[in-house]
Amino acid sequence: MKLSVEFGVLRWCTKRSISVLVRAELEESCGEGCWRISWAAIDHNWSMSMQQSGPTSPSTIVSGELFSRVYLRPAELLADSVKFRLRLGSYVAKNATPDLSELREFLRVEGGLSVPYTGYVNYEQFFQKLPIADVLGAITLIWRYLIGKRGASYRFQPYDRQAALWVEFVGRTFLEESLGYRLDDRAGVHYFIDAEFENTRSALLSGLSDKRYAAVRDALEKAYKYLDVAPGDTKASVRSAFEALEILTRLMVPEAQNLNKGMIDKRLRPLVVTCYPQATDRAMVEKLLDGFASFVDSIHLYRHGQGVEEPIAPTLEVTVYVISHAAAALRWLIFADQTLLSGR
Repeated sequence: MKLSVEFGVLRWCTKRSISVLVRAELEESCGEGCWRISWAAIDHNWSMSMQQSGPTSPSTIVSGELFSRVYLRPAELLADSVKFRLRLGSYVAKNATPDLSELREFLRVEGGLSVPYTGYVNYEQFFQKLPIADVLGAITLIWRYLIGKRGASYRFQPYDRQAALWVEFVGRTFLEESLGYRLDDRAGVHYFIDAEFENTRSALLSGLSDKRYAAVRDALEKAYKYLDVAPGDTKASVRSAFEALEILTRLMVPEAQNLNKGMIDKRLRPLVVTCYPQATDRAMVEKLLDGFASFVDSIHLYRHGQGVEEPIAPTLEVTVYVISHAAAALRWLIFADQTLLSGR
């Protein structure tokens, strides 16, 4: 048995961005009532951008899309939305009909959340009245409730499938209502910076699976996680991004103690340049290393004491730039490290 659902993904799956229309195929496996999700991109021309604003050219319009989602998208992502809340409540009321009371008790016990009873279990009112933090927490709790009933079904509707459809619906609603959140693979809600930032995050972390880079990955994950709270700890994020770079460069140059301009020029530069046999490539790499050394020195401004009463933290825009630049440098240096290890 197989069910296909099409939607714009909001980076809750690890290999697709919001710019891709994706088909989720929920396929029953092993006859045990378990369902798995497989992803296939079916239209790379899906053009709705969460950051879209202003006039829209005919070439970027999605046929059949709602007027407000094409022409009236906000310039910045939203923290909350009346439509978003209404859609969540309506979805639960419609699709969790046999379990409304049981789910109500689960939300009370596991989340301390009270679903009002107005002659019936009123999930629309529940989502309308909650603080936004509790709305986002309820999304995760509902997934836990559904996945916790794995193996069971109601009227031939396996709960694994219901859990996957819930995540699909919430992710699509985040996108369509222009909310600044994303879902992880266990329906946890996190802040969403932008599509490119999330693409880089996912691609690089998946590329750090080698045991040699375990500590690098840990530091980089912390850099991202410091932005997953409100307010984000930008200073700690920048420091963790630097730590990821320092760990990698010290793996490449074991005798070095600290990552700074002197270490790059004296120890790292000679190694990286040897990875490029062509003269033009070497000349470019020399320039790139000059820029990398300046970038590293700039981060030291946030790593050491600043001599002021109140600590100065980088802005979110600066932090996003630092993490993105560090991520690009990590990918490049991992290539160099692998090249040197292989003796090429």
